[in-house]
Amino acid sequence: MSRHAAIDSLSICAPPSAVSADWTIFVTSSGKARSSSPIDSFYVEHQGLNKLGSLLQGDQVDEDVQYLLGGQLLLGYVSATELYFRQMISRCVALCPIIRQANGQQMIPFGALDYYHKDSLENALTERVSFSEPGTIKNQLDGRLGVKVVPRSSLDRSIEDYEKLCQVRHSLVHSHGVVNSSNAAKLGIDPARSLQTCIDSRCLQLVAAVALNLVRDANNEIARSIVWDWVKRGILTGDNRKDRAHLGRLLRQLGSAIDSDSGRSVTGNSELFKIVKAAVVAISTKSIGRRR
Repeated sequence: MSRHAAIDSLSICAPPSAVSADWTIFVTSSGKARSSSPIDSFYVEHQGLNKLGSLLQGDQVDEDVQYLLGGQLLLGYVSATELYFRQMISRCVALCPIIRQANGQQMIPFGALDYYHKDSLENALTERVSFSEPGTIKNQLDGRLGVKVVPRSSLDRSIEDYEKLCQVRHSLVHSHGVVNSSNAAKLGIDPARSLQTCIDSRCLQLVAAVALNLVRDANNEIARSIVWDWVKRGILTGDNRKDRAHLGRLLRQLGSAIDSDSGRSVTGNSELFKIVKAAVVAISTKSIGRRR
């Protein structure tokens, strides 16, 4: 039986207004230079979020706005972290011939061929990947970059913390902060009662630290993996004249100029070459020992 026409006149709330959406107003050209490394791009976003987070301290905004702002800032930290991994994977595929070859059989959306420039097609590798889903970061590090996450390592712990953070993010995105039983269980919270997110300045300090630790851990481990592969494959030889170009490009593409300028990172060109030299000598000594 078809629904009676009178039912269509039923209205228990205000009717919708007419909307003519021009979706082009939501986007603009990126304008961001490719020269900065993924981690330095993350640092810029992270610092901006930290400044906004300071608004939650004291009585600068109303209590109801604090609740909304806290949730949006948490989403901002998670989003900045996801973007870091997308940019990092893209940059590594462009930088490292070993990684590029390993990704040679990966499928990408057909439309990406028209959207991306041929020199940046590697951006399409993570188009359909959600880094906020459990297990995704480890799978992408392993499958795309050949980086194995050692159990109970610093990187492993950072990923675990971040994946718990993403459970809070799930509640904010999908249910306006209402925590469901699955989210609660994965957070290690008793799911037997109704829960709602409550993101204040103390929470955001933890969120900022979790995101920052993960990015720094991942950035260092990815660089270590690439350098070690380059040593094993003979791309790096221990000869400074031959290795200088490779190491300089790696530092420019993946290293942090911000940390270098502030003194938080001590691995510059000369320090990096010393590390490579030690690894090359160790491999050569081991190889000679085997032949004997």
